Amino acid sequence: MGSSGDKQETILRELKTRKRLAPAITIKPHLSIDEMAQIEGINGNGLEFYIRGEIASFEMDMRVDSLSRDDEANPGYTSLIDDMYNLYVTARNAGASAPDFIRAFLTFDDFVKTFCHDATPTSRAFMKRHVDRFIQEYVHPQRLATITQSVQFYQAEGEWRLMPSFTQFNDDYFNYVECEVLYEVQKLIESGYREPSYTHCAGMAALEGISRHNAILSAQEALDLGEPILTGEFAFLKSSLNGECTTRKMGHTSVFATHGGPMRSRYCNSNWFDESDLAFGINKKRQETFMKSTNIRYCDRRQLYFDNGGEGILIGHRVPLSAVEYVYCFKRFQSAIENWSMYKCPAARVVSFEAAHTLAVYEKIIAQIAKQENVSPFGAIDLIISNKN
Repeated sequence: MGSSGDKQETILRELKTRKRLAPAITIKPHLSIDEMAQIEGINGNGLEFYIRGEIASFEMDMRVDSLSRDDEANPGYTSLIDDMYNLYVTARNAGASAPDFIRAFLTFDDFVKTFCHDATPTSRAFMKRHVDRFIQEYVHPQRLATITQSVQFYQAEGEWRLMPSFTQFNDDYFNYVECEVLYEVQKLIESGYREPSYTHCAGMAALEGISRHNAILSAQEALDLGEPILTGEFAFLKSSLNGECTTRKMGHTSVFATHGGPMRSRYCNSNWFDESDLAFGINKKRQETFMKSTNIRYCDRRQLYFDNGGEGILIGHRVPLSAVEYVYCFKRFQSAIENWSMYKCPAARVVSFEAAHTLAVYEKIIAQIAKQENVSPFGAIDLIISNKN
C-alpha cells in the first residue's frame, strides 16, 4: 500500500491507536424462565402470578401517572420489560409447544388480551412507548452503535468494527459498524447507489395496509378507507398525547417525506419486539407522473408537491408502489423485506438503514483512506474490515 512506509499519521493509524481505548460490544445472554424467577426471588412456578401482577401495575401507571410514563430511567419498567422480552424469545423459540401464558408474549394484541384486556388507548400507547425504548437501548437490532463505555445488547451478534472518528471533537464517542453492513456498503458503492428524491418513514406494522392498496396512504386517506393507522406521524401523535386525542378521526391529507435518503432519527415506534422501522425511497418523477393523473394540487400555483421546510414535504394523498425505488429496513430484517418487496414492489431495491447511513456519513472518510493507502474506496472498506477489534 502506498503509505505503508510513510511516517505521516493516517486515518488507519489513528484508528489503530483508538482501538486500544475503545470500549467493547458484547452479547447479553437471554434468560430462561428459571433464571428470571431466580432474579425476581421466586420459584419458577410462581413466575406467571408475579408477571401478571407487575403488568397490571404497569398498565395502571400508564393510565394516570404522566411523570412515570415519561421517565426513561425507571428501573422497574426496564426490569419488567426485560422479563417480557425474554418470555417473547422463549415463546418464539418454543413455538406451539409453549404454554398459553408464554405464547401470549408473541404479539402485543395477545399480550393485552391476556394480561390487561381493559387497557385504555392511553395506557396501550405508553406501554408501546416503553417497549420501543427497551428495544432501542437493550435489544438493539441496529447493526450500528455509538458508545462511550462497554455495553451488552441482546442482538449484538456478528463482527463489529470500530470506525474512524468524524472529528477531533468526538473522541469520547466510539462508532461501531457490523461487518455485514460494510460488505453492503461496498455493494452500494459498486452499483453507483444514489439517495432517492424523497424518503417517507414508516414501520413494518404498516406493510399489511400498504400491500392491500399497493400504495403508501396519507393518514386521512387511510382513515377514509377504514384502515387502522399503525405508524407514521398520526400514530406517533397518538402515542404521545393524552387519551382524548388518541381517538381523533382526522389525519394528514398528504404523505409527508424528507429530501434524500433516510434520516438516522426515527419517526415511529416499534409496537412490539418483532417490529422494525421501515422507510421508502421515492422517485420524484414517478410520483409526479402519478399526481398528474389526480386532482390533488398544492398552493395557488397548483404544484404537484409542497415543501414545508422543517415540517416535511407534501407529496400527495398516496404514493403508488410503482414510485418507490428503495425500501429501507434494519439489516437483520432485510431478508424478510426482500421477500415482501419481490412480490409487492419488485422494481425497488432493499437497502439497510445501516448501510445507507454508513455510506452517507463515511463516504468522504472512505475516499480519504483510499487516497492515503492508494486503494479504491472498495479496498478502503476492506482495510477497515481487516482491522479487527
